[in-house]
Amino acid sequence: MRIITTMKNFKYALFEVTIVFIGVSSAFFLNNWTNQKDRSIKEIYYTSKIIEDQSYNITEIKEKIEMDATNISRSYPLIHELLHNTLPEDSIVSVLNLMATFGRINLKFTTYEEIITNGDFNILSNDSIRSMFIETKTLYEDIIISEDFYEDFYHNFIVPYVMNNFDMLSEKAINNSIAQDFRFTNHFGANVSFKEQLGEEYKKLYDHLIEFHRLLISSKEELVNTN
Repeated sequence: MRIITTMKNFKYALFEVTIVFIGVSSAFFLNNWTNQKDRSIKEIYYTSKIIEDQSYNITEIKEKIEMDATNISRSYPLIHELLHNTLPEDSIVSVLNLMATFGRINLKFTTYEEIITNGDFNILSNDSIRSMFIETKTLYEDIIISEDFYEDFYHNFIVPYVMNNFDMLSEKAINNSIAQDFRFTNHFGANVSFKEQLGEEYKKLYDHLIEFHRLLISSKEELVNTN
């Protein structure tokens, strides 16, 4: 009789342990599933926001490339005329206007800063996306350095020269003999050279952004389909 009672107690205790184990395991797996679900939702959110940022950046840099390419193509024949002392007086204003054009790209990295600030960089599960994200930021920072150098040249040499030789109100050259000034040719040539060098950096970043954008879109589709 005592043996039977002991067996019943053992079975009851085993049943309780099993119930507790199942409860704890269920809670653990449920919590793990919930965390994974939250992580996936957050990754989709970040990926969507990165796509928005990079779409803006692609448009911004494409417009800058096109504008600079137009200015450069207009500059070549004028440089040729300056070098051969055949520049017509009525083209001096065109040269001065081209010399006075300066602009920077202003790319958007709002989501990048948000991810870094929140310590969520590893939320992005795709290694290629993380790598390309960092490379995008690095390429842009290199461009900023080049633009800073160009801007220093622009403000220290181009702006003073244009202001001294160009009537902004009437949009006319103050001195038409400026075409024979070697500084005029040198400043204009250097200005075009800077635009060409920056154009190569812009193009490299643009190509990178296109590839990055495609990867982000395909990654988002996979994330949405698996959730």
